[in-house]
Amino acid sequence: MKGLKWGIKLLKEFVEKEVSPGQARQRMHIEVDSGSRKWKYRGTEDSRGDYHNPVEWEMTIEDVIRKGEAVYRQSVQSWAKSILDSLKISDNL
Repeated sequence: MKGLKWGIKLLKEFVEKEVSPGQARQRMHIEVDSGSRKWKYRGTEDSRGDYHNPVEWEMTIEDVIRKGEAVYRQSVQSWAKSILDSLKISDNL
C-alpha cells in the first residue's frame, strides 16, 4: 500500500502543483532510492495496492495512444488529471 500512496502523492504533485518530472526526481531521489526506501514498488502478498472503492476510469492509456503522437504530451496531462478526478469521484482520496 505504501507504493500506491506514494504514487498518488506524486500524481497530485504533477496535476495540482504542476511539478515537472525533473523537479519531482530531484526532490524525491532519496525517498525512492532502493537503498533508503522501506517499501517496494511491486505489491507483495502482505502489501497490495488496492483501492478502497471501485474506480471507473474516465480515460485510459488506450485513449492517449488513439489521439496520436502530435498531441501526446497534452493527452498524458489530460490522462493524469482524469486519473486524479476518478480517484476523487470514487472516494479513494
